[in-house]
Amino acid sequence: LWQRYYEEMKIWKTLSICEGVNKAYCITKLNEIPCVCAEWMDNGNYSSMVNTIDISLFFENLIRIIKTLDFAYSKFKIIHRDLKPENILVNINHKVVISDWGLAKSLSKNNIENYSVATQTNDNLNLTKEGQFLGTIIYASPEQILGLKNIDFRTDIYSLGCILYQFETGE
Repeated sequence: LWQRYYEEMKIWKTLSICEGVNKAYCITKLNEIPCVCAEWMDNGNYSSMVNTIDISLFFENLIRIIKTLDFAYSKFKIIHRDLKPENILVNINHKVVISDWGLAKSLSKNNIENYSVATQTNDNLNLTKEGQFLGTIIYASPEQILGLKNIDFRTDIYSLGCILYQFETGE
């Protein structure tokens, strides 16, 4: 269990150089349950705003999300794999940041190791196995739900499409 949180923290801290990523500080235990301590966001998460937000602010934030995902993938080959309104936090200025990188996957371990603030690694660690699904099903791509091993950045695009659908329809 701790190894999973360690891997999350390694990815999260690496991506924290991007202003569209919520800053993570450390891993701790609360009642023996591991927790990631991250920057507090005054306006909570996007789920309460996705159906009420002004359209221009929604699309401004959508562009910010896209740029953040592009940064994570183009610079480090990292995909989020659990993009949903609850993992998109809103700061005091109503700008969004992506949070909860617990299911993120580095498609190129070498990139993350070259830039990571962490000093140890376990290259044999596979957080998910083929045929296994982790994530939030209503935002997950069919390939992810099927547990296919070779998913890529398109799974995050699919999730973003689900968020757009929710914004447009309210469902």
